Amino acid sequence: MPDTVTYFEVVHHCGTCFRTKPRWNSKLDNGQVHKGFTGVVGETAEGDTAYIRPRGSEYWLPVKGLSASVKLLHLETITAFSDKSSCAAGSKGSSVVAACDDPCHRK
Repeated sequence: MPDTVTYFEVVHHCGTCFRTKPRWNSKLDNGQVHKGFTGVVGETAEGDTAYIRPRGSEYWLPVKGLSASVKLLHLETITAFSDKSSCAAGSKGSSVVAACDDPCHRK
């Protein structure tokens, strides 16, 4: 059975700031996050804009600015197969790895 995991990356050239609540005006003091910061999404919420809470964090990051045209984070959902055999296909006695999103099979 596949598990889905959503990763995020801060892509805005100025970065963004953590929020104590999923609200634009709830910035965390000294909570600046720079471009290139990545992680796994633990939770999502809708407020004045969309927010994610990184896994293991108690704080929130906005996905977009208050103007929907300002993208702060890039989100990517990946399906990972927990059973490695679901990614393999037999071919004349040899095992061939098929197109698979299992991180174990990435090089």
